[in-house]
Formats: sequence, structure tokens, C-alpha cells
Amino acid sequence: VDDSTYGFNNVLWHYGGQLSWGPDSHIYLTMGDKHHPEWVEQSDKYSGCILRIGRNGSIPEGNLDPSIKPPECWAYGTRNAFRSSWDLEPVGSERFIMGEVGGNNPEISWEDIHIATAGAKLGWPHCEGACNNPDFPQCNCEEYDNPLFSYQRKGGAACIIGGSVY
Repeated sequence: VDDSTYGFNNVLWHYGGQLSWGPDSHIYLTMGDKHHPEWVEQSDKYSGCILRIGRNGSIPEGNLDPSIKPPECWAYGTRNAFRSSWDLEPVGSERFIMGEVGGNNPEISWEDIHIATAGAKLGWPHCEGACNNPDFPQCNCEEYDNPLFSYQRKGGAACIIGGSVY
């Protein structure tokens, strides 16, 4: 990608991460913010969504309200949901676990593991790490879902790229 409009040349954009089949027989696809954090909050953009689509391309019931995001969106607020997978044990748990790569500022960037649920607001671009992180004072714990686990990337290239459940 070469987009000199934004001053970036040959950068890796955050288009998407993982495609998987859910236990409900629907397709789940994690989407990134495409290097435009402001798009995650826009109702006409797929950026930052976890898409949920029927096998035949239909839109299943239980996705987000189309006034919030496009009808394929099941949850949103991801920067770069690099990997994800379903935890199906014990039987009936059916947790969608997602690794979320933090922002580009290594001094305040956090890597998160989320359990995504229908309608979840996962926080990006307002949150990284726990929802009470002082580096992100606009992150309100009553509005955004807290990660299951997070760690600060400060001091190195330690982004979270896993997502498989074992």
C-alpha cells in the first residue's frame, strides 16, 4: 500500500485478521481500523467490526443495530483484531476469544485479549488495556468492555499475535 495522502508509504494497514466458523454455523471475520481510528465510531464503516454473516450471505438476527454500524457487524471497537478463535470447552461455553494489537505509540500501547460478545464495544480508539487505564482517560468502564487480559508493549515489539485456544 502506498498512500502518500496520509504521509505513510508502504505501511501495513489493519484490514482484517481472522475468519472462523462460529458454533452457530455463522461466519465471523475480525476487521481492523484501516489506519483510520476515527472510522471505528462511524455508522457507515466496517472498520473495527467483528462481522457475523450467514453461510448464504444473509444477515443473522442478533447483530448490532444498523444505526450503529453496518448490519453485518456483531461487535465493534477493534484496532487490529489480529487473531481469534472459539473456545468451545466446556461444552456450552462458546466464548469468542480475540487478540487485539495495540496502538502505534509504544509508550502507552497495550496488547489485549478480549472475550467478544454480541453487541460488545471493545473500546478502540478510546481504550487500550484495562478500561481504567490512566493513559486513556476517555475510556469509560461503563461504556466499554474490559479485556480479559492485557499487557503493556512499552520497550519493545511484543505485539499479541496469538488467538488459538488450547
